[in-house]
Amino acid sequence: MKRDTWTYDEISLFINSKEAKSSHYYEMYCCSLLLGPRPGEVCGLSEDDFDLKHHIFTYNRGLDKYGNLTDLKNAQSHRPTYVPDVLYNLVKKKLIWKKEMKLMYTDKFRNNFLFNTEIGTPVTPNHYSRMFKRTLKRYNANHDQKLTEITLYECRHTFATTNLERGESDKLLSEIMGNSVKTFLQKYAHVRGKKEENTLEKYSNIIFK
Repeated sequence: MKRDTWTYDEISLFINSKEAKSSHYYEMYCCSLLLGPRPGEVCGLSEDDFDLKHHIFTYNRGLDKYGNLTDLKNAQSHRPTYVPDVLYNLVKKKLIWKKEMKLMYTDKFRNNFLFNTEIGTPVTPNHYSRMFKRTLKRYNANHDQKLTEITLYECRHTFATTNLERGESDKLLSEIMGNSVKTFLQKYAHVRGKKEENTLEKYSNIIFK
């Protein structure tokens, strides 16, 4: 099944837009686009899963659309992932905000989730998906240069496609995304095939110049 994805330029336009930055869920958008996890994995992250000392998220659990904690999809899904500095600083600020909210509202934010809604409840994948769709819709309404209308889950495919196209290894990307190499290759064989086609065309043009 072919999915729509964004280009590097589209990712940058969205991430740096006032519409995305003003959203309460901006840090989550950055997680999805910069790290490529499943939406339920982002929603399920706990405060303990964020290793501040080593700049690492460890995916240990998911959250389903009903707000129930779940196990992850497969053995490979339980994984540590490095958090780049820009995202690290954003999430750290979000944690400070949560602590301030706890002091202000003693009956709210009483959970260990890394990300919360504005009223202090866990963010379900369905809610997260709606917020992403709403933010993207606002962006396209305010700009002449429209972004491709992708779903939240297609942020994951965007991460895989853009990184595969720029030459990152199948094994590394599958580890980051929590897939087996076999599953990863099955899902993104079309991208890999296009890369191979371009490589061989360039090579043959050199030979038959």
